[in-house]
Amino acid sequence: MATEDNERCARCCMVVLDVFNAMMQDLMQHQPIPAPVLYQMIMRDNYFRKHKLNSDEIHTIQTLQSEDFRILIPRPTRNWGSKPLPQEVDIGDDVERIRRKRNSFVHQISAKKSEEGMNKFFIASLEIGKRIDKYLNKTDQGGHEQTIKRFQSCSMERRTADKYIEDTKKIESLEETMMVQVDGIKMHFYEGKSIANLAAMVKDCVDGEHMTPVQIIFHGVKDPDQQTELLNRLGSQKLSTADIKFISATQSCIAVSVLIRNTVLVNSRRLLTEVDNFVQKIVSSTGMMFFLEKDLNIVVVSSEGKLLKLEFISNEIVLMIFNPFSHIDLLIFSL
Repeated sequence: MATEDNERCARCCMVVLDVFNAMMQDLMQHQPIPAPVLYQMIMRDNYFRKHKLNSDEIHTIQTLQSEDFRILIPRPTRNWGSKPLPQEVDIGDDVERIRRKRNSFVHQISAKKSEEGMNKFFIASLEIGKRIDKYLNKTDQGGHEQTIKRFQSCSMERRTADKYIEDTKKIESLEETMMVQVDGIKMHFYEGKSIANLAAMVKDCVDGEHMTPVQIIFHGVKDPDQQTELLNRLGSQKLSTADIKFISATQSCIAVSVLIRNTVLVNSRRLLTEVDNFVQKIVSSTGMMFFLEKDLNIVVVSSEGKLLKLEFISNEIVLMIFNPFSHIDLLIFSL
């Protein structure tokens, strides 16, 4: 039998991989922009196609030629990439919640979930399912909310739990790339495959001026809210280095949004050195070492708030790349 922590994590992974994907497919089918029209719009912009899309995303976009669905994701209450407030419950807000929840799972180091954490996840997911079912006019029997309820308490074999956990890990395929010891504390650095995708996309823009959004995520810090507040108070002027610009930090785990110079991003050895220097600057500036539960795990992935925009005519639509085995990004188009 899988441990209880693993089983709880697997239940959440079932929702992330099966229900969230199904929700997005249903939303795409429900929308009024023909897929072939969107495909032509993307293909007309040579620079965007060449420099902003990785191979997985290009493959997904190719399917727009043949798949019979229409795509228009309603805009959230504020901006794409902004964490929705509790009272913001439009469909666009729930799409942003889905994206954030899914990305938080693929960036995890440990496949464990506390009972409190699982219950919190399911409460939020059930509310999302209820609102999306209402929007799609789904019946109770065939709705996403009912599927989420079933996953919350269904029997779980060990091999089933292991499969969902492994499938979730494959999305980013995190690998430990470096370990640094500071004052007896080990800092483990992990890199997701989205970083390799980013490096491939920016290889033609490697002058000293271009920078690319990345997230550096800290796991294992006590009281992350206090540390996040301190990081944002210190800000870019005190935390940035020559090659990494601090943008902001968000709560839950400590996710630090930065811009990394492309000349650094395409050189894996230099990238590790610069990230290590940046992390140690954060650690020394905040006193983070006094707030660690155990070893510090640092995950480097593409920024989940990456927004790519094209100008066309007047209205705005969003294409969400939602391949089960790729990082989720929002591609924002103006029509």
